[in-house]
Parts: sequence; structure tokens; C-alpha cells
Amino acid sequence: MGAERGLTQVLQELLRNGGSFSGRERNCCFLNMGNGKFADVSAVTGLDFPDDGRAAVPLDWDQDGDLDLCVLNRSGPQIRFLRNQYRGANRSIQVRLEGTDSNRDAVGARVTLSVRNGEGTHKILRTLRAGDGYLSQRTKWLHFGLGADEHFDGLSIRWPSGNAQEVSSLAAGGRYIIREMHPPVVAATAASTAAPRPESMVGSQAAVASAAKKVTSMRTVLDYPMPIPALDGMNNTSDGRGVRKGPTLVTLWNTKCLTCRRELKEMGTSSVAFEKHSLRVQLFCTNDPAKERAEADQVLRDYLWKEPARFSTAKLEDQLQVIHDEIFDLHDQLPVPCSFLIDERGRLSVIYKGALDLEQLLEDVQSVDLPPATRRRLKPLFPGKWSGSTTRHRSTSLAMAMMDQGWVKETLEFTNRFEDVFAQDSDYHLLLYGLAQQHTRAEQHRIAAALYLRAVEAKPDFASAHFNLGVTFRLLKDFEAAVMHLSLAAESAPNDHPTWLELGKTLSRLGRIDEAKTQLARALELEPDDAPTHFEFAMNCAIRGEIKTGIKHLKQAATLQGEPYADERYRRQFRAGAQQIGLPKLRKQGLDVEPQEALLEELTSD
Repeated sequence: MGAERGLTQVLQELLRNGGSFSGRERNCCFLNMGNGKFADVSAVTGLDFPDDGRAAVPLDWDQDGDLDLCVLNRSGPQIRFLRNQYRGANRSIQVRLEGTDSNRDAVGARVTLSVRNGEGTHKILRTLRAGDGYLSQRTKWLHFGLGADEHFDGLSIRWPSGNAQEVSSLAAGGRYIIREMHPPVVAATAASTAAPRPESMVGSQAAVASAAKKVTSMRTVLDYPMPIPALDGMNNTSDGRGVRKGPTLVTLWNTKCLTCRRELKEMGTSSVAFEKHSLRVQLFCTNDPAKERAEADQVLRDYLWKEPARFSTAKLEDQLQVIHDEIFDLHDQLPVPCSFLIDERGRLSVIYKGALDLEQLLEDVQSVDLPPATRRRLKPLFPGKWSGSTTRHRSTSLAMAMMDQGWVKETLEFTNRFEDVFAQDSDYHLLLYGLAQQHTRAEQHRIAAALYLRAVEAKPDFASAHFNLGVTFRLLKDFEAAVMHLSLAAESAPNDHPTWLELGKTLSRLGRIDEAKTQLARALELEPDDAPTHFEFAMNCAIRGEIKTGIKHLKQAATLQGEPYADERYRRQFRAGAQQIGLPKLRKQGLDVEPQEALLEELTSD
């Protein structure tokens, strides 16, 4: 399972970074030569796109008698529409079936067209299917193409019900709806049978074409503003409670970028409008400050910016990239210019990749507090209707991605600042657990303990967190707290061997030897071949005065693992426990300890 998860993660990362399953292999198109052979016409048809193709659907989209093609890709563009521009006469026949005795869609019907030409006759067979392609389904119109010198005598239909029907009153170039066993055949022209393209759709296409000419950037409005961590190098002017005074626009730019210069010029003349909306702009130049500081300062002076240039750090760029990647499934590298609109509560509201539209920016500033359903309708690029519900990007996922980058301190600060948001996430306990583990590795056990406690508050039956809490409290010498959490871990995970072993060891440290025996016995039951468990059980036996049983388990530990349990120092530990605690207990009970002492001597002579 671990290997499978690892492979899945590798594939996901490959796809998110724009990789290809097929190694950029081009699409292929083959022409049926009619003699059992096929010719590769990929290039001459223009179909050899270097896409990750997944499905191809032929259909007469423009209803001119020839088949067009829709291609679905895993990567963008996800859909390609390829129009067949054949200019010859329309000599095809298209049939749409309606079942009466059969199912309404006539799925399973077989239609045969008898065709004759100068060389003789042949038949074309079509079967109506519910689905016949990967990730796709064909239209229910059956298409029969005819050559210029081909004629047909009629077609026969075998309906799913078993009914057989012959149809002869058809003409080349026509589209027909045929109802099962209902004469006459209802002739239908393209104009009368096909659903007309709505005016709104025609308008949409025009709008798309017009918008495509104007678009120089991509603007993404988040349905729900998303909490983000404090960004490296930002001036966090606040009211003393950590709340900024007004929204902030963070922009990456470069002196070599002409689009950046045009944007800076427009923004430099808009300072009054920005002040009116309490918008603070923080510019970060991505040039090398050691080499290009003077040039960056000059660019800003030319465009009426009063402050000298500030330069981005590698960490700031990495932070913005991680935030971007958590929002977009395709992990493209951030371009310049690139801007992030952050509200006064430190939540990301809009991302602009490319040039800014300043009028749009000011509208976005005023809309940060609008309801999610309203925000998603803020001037989309394409007219249309949303089919899904609003989407909330998970800050917990972002925090975990930050931990993967090694930003533990920043992740903890982020989690604490937006604790009310994180607490509503079903994976909040996992985030706290991961943070605690990072502090355990750094041997910051008190901080780790506090985080583990928050994790079990969020999920009381979180066995792993209770176990780690037990271990952490033992390291902090708080054995009573350690026993409590190890006991809770054992309740939540009764078959977890390490929990029972750790609980037994901790009870032994507290002197609760009889209780420890029960826990260690359970650990042995779960893992009878575990050498450390045999050694701990042997020590428990030595302290209780059961020397013979203890020696048996001590030897078993040495047999199972050899070093270190065969080493003299472990036998010394056993003898010390027996002589200092176990044998005195037996003497107080008035028991003869000579046999046990003899066994200890025997152990020494081995």
C-alpha cells in the first residue's frame, strides 16, 4: 500500500506540474484505405496535436452532412472542436431512431444501409449504443456517408424488441427520425429536427472571441477569501490586534518586463484612487538587488512611485507559489507581473496573473465582503451559468504544504492566528499532530506536548496523539500524565503493541509493578517475538521476585535479537533489579530466596 501511495503522489505531482502521461506523444489519425490497410494522415489533417488526448467524438455539429470532431484532453485545452470544412455536396444520410416496443432511445438497434456503385453493392452497418468510447458518448444520430457515385436502395432496421423494419423512401443529404414500426417515415430536415442554437449561445461565442482578444491576464476570484500566512518581507501595518488597516495588493514585477512597466505606470497615477479605497500596494521586484537596484529605483521614480524599490526574497516567492499551487490544480510557475489581493484580515481574495485592470481591481476591493455566491459572479470572462456549488479552499491543506517546505515556525503562527478557521476543518487534528511531531524531532517537548493536547481536544479518540503525548510526558518526567494518555491510547487502539509496551514501561517507572505486568503481558500477546518486550517483561519479573520466569524471558530476548540483549550489561540490569528489589520483597514475606539466588548465579556463569 505504501508503494502504491508513493506512486500515486508521484503521478499527481507529474500532472500538476504540466507533465504528460504519454511523453508528449502526438495524436494520431489513420485513413481506412478500403483494402484492409490504413494510412497515417495525422499531420496532413492537422490532428497531430501534442495533447494528452483521452477521447474523440465524431458528430455533425454544424449539420452540414459531414462529421466534425470533438477531442477531450487531460491537459489544456481540455476540449478541442475540429470542424470538417469539406466543400463537396452533402450526400450523407443521418437517422435518429425512437423506440416504441423497444426502449425509447432504441439502444441496441442495428441499421444496415445497402449501397451500390459501378463496382457492385455493399452494406454499411451501424449499431446504436449507449456509450462506445472512453470518457465520452457519441450522438444518437447514426451517420452514413456516401461517395459521389454511390446510391442506396434503402435501409433495414433490426430493433431491440426483435421487430424488423425496411425503409426505402429516403434521399441523400437528408436527416430522418424513424419511429419503430410506425409508417410513414417522418422526414426531418436539419433546420426542423435539430435543436436550434440559442441566440445566447451565439452571443456567448462572440463574447468569447471578443474577450479572448482583450485578455492579457487571468483573474481568479476566490468564492471564500482564504486565510494565508504572513508573507516574508511584508510591512504588516495593523491596528495593534494583528488586523491590517484596509486591503493590501502584493505585486511581483521585473525591470525587464514591459507589461510590468506599463502596469507600474498606471498604478503610479492611481494613488488617489487607492487611498480612497484604503488600498495599500506593496511592490516586490524579482531582479537581483546586488546588480539591478539602481535600475529598479529609477523605474519607480519614472512612474511616480515615492518609495525606493523593495526586492522579493526566495522565501516570499516560494510562499506565493505554494499558495498558488494549493488553489490551482495545475502548478504553473508564477509569471510577472503577478498580484495577490489580501483583505484586512489577512485572507487572500483575488489572484491576478498578468497585467492588472485597475478599474476591475478597485471593484474587487469593494467586493471582498460579499457573499460567496455573489463573489463568483463578479465579471467572469465567459457568460454562462454556474452548475456547481461555491468552493472553499482549505487552509489546513495549505498549512500542511507549508510544513512540507520545512516552515514549522511560520505554520504554527499561521495556525494560531486563524485557529477559529482551522478548528472547523475535519483534518485540524492531523495538522496539530504534524506540528507536534516537528517539535518533537527538534526536542522541543513542551511545545510538542501543548500541540498534542490540542490535537486530542479536537479529536478525543486520536490514539496516535495520545500515545505520543504519553511518550512526551515520560520524557518530561511527568509519569502520571504519561500513564493517563497511554491508557487512553490503549482504549482507542486496543491492538497496538507499542502502546501496551510503553504503558507497561511507564508503570514500572512509577513502581506500579503489578499493573505493569498486565500491560506487558498484553504486549507479549500481541507481539510474542518482540525482543524489547521480552526484556521489559523479564525486568518486571526480576522486580517481583519471579527470577526463573524472568531469566526465561531474558534469554528469549537474546535469542530473538542477539545484540544488545545478549550483552553482559543487560544481565547486570536484570541481576540488579532482582537483588535490590525482587529478593528483598521475598525475604519480607518470609520466603526462602536461596533457589532464586542460585538461578542468578547460574545466569552469571552463562
